[in-house]
Amino acid sequence: MQNSVVVINRGTAFMSVKQLAEELGLSQKTIRILIKGIQEEIMTGRYSRYAIAGNRYSFYVVVDYLKYHKLLEDRNLRKTVPDFDPAEVAELCGYNQKIVNM
Repeated sequence: MQNSVVVINRGTAFMSVKQLAEELGLSQKTIRILIKGIQEEIMTGRYSRYAIAGNRYSFYVVVDYLKYHKLLEDRNLRKTVPDFDPAEVAELCGYNQKIVNM
């Protein structure tokens, strides 16, 4: 009989402003500015309403917004931004799971 174990490479995908600042090497003020932009993008439909859960924020969404916010702010350039893919961001950030057979 073979047993399987799920290995999670990193912790939770939702973090506080302080945790995001520490993880990304940014100030808490910068994170709060990014969150305001993310809130606007939730309204446009880029991100799900679950991008923000109380006072916790999706790490994947913050990373995506950090990468593309300048393009998203430009009406013409936002068309060039790929759709948000949380699974891709999770994998690139090391937030992935794998099953190990023992």
